[in-house]
Amino acid sequence: INKVFHQQIRRNMKVYVDDMVVKTTSVEDHAADLAEVFSQIRKHNMRLNPEKCVFSVQGGKFFGFMITSRGIEANLEKCKAIIQMQSPQTVKDVQRLTGRLVSMSRFIPRLADKAGPIFTLLRKSKNFEWTDQCKEAFKNFKAFLTTPPILQRLDHKADLLLYLVVAEGAISAVVVQEHQKVQTPIYFISRVLQDIEKQYQMIEKLALALVTAARRLRPYFQSHQVVIKTDYPIKQILRKQELARQMIAWSVKLSEFDIQYVNHPTNSHQL
Repeated sequence: INKVFHQQIRRNMKVYVDDMVVKTTSVEDHAADLAEVFSQIRKHNMRLNPEKCVFSVQGGKFFGFMITSRGIEANLEKCKAIIQMQSPQTVKDVQRLTGRLVSMSRFIPRLADKAGPIFTLLRKSKNFEWTDQCKEAFKNFKAFLTTPPILQRLDHKADLLLYLVVAEGAISAVVVQEHQKVQTPIYFISRVLQDIEKQYQMIEKLALALVTAARRLRPYFQSHQVVIKTDYPIKQILRKQELARQMIAWSVKLSEFDIQYVNHPTNSHQL
């Protein structure tokens, strides 16, 4: 399917396996976009299941999220499942909780950092203890998910702004776009650092956070200029002749994108 609709994907379509969404901002454009899609369907002798087709709607569930005229919204059923969970009693319970949290990760800023005490329990096969730190983190997630943020629709004409944050055991990023001097989130990203990565210097961890964001959101990076807001000299470091092998590999990977660096004090409270 991706090959058949490669010219429309990211422009007016989203595709996941055999599910498709045609998205447009006006009725007139929507009719033209549908005509383009049906032309490709006929050209490749494809068939649609009428029972699974819905037309001319302003929103619906896709990828497990709610896509509406306001943007991408969290599935309230998934939020409710976490909010109504009891405190885990076993590692298996923790696995269930972390799985649900990870499925909501694009809506939760600094998830890997905030859930650090909970993730730690996954590495302990004995002496399970739901600590005060775990209780506090779980309580905060429940409170946050009562009103999860709405992620704005991507404006293909606007630059992407990327903020990076490094914590003791995790790296995080948030992609935003700015309209009329107001910045709104597009996507939250975070992941736990491996033991060897925890030994990196701060500048290396920031570079890793940038590479992680570029990998996760490759289509976004390919179609936009990305402005990195940080007070660390990532650009200068990546352009040095003498770099560690890992940093050289990261520099090469990032060179394919249109990335600009702007000096800006980074505050973890921004994420």
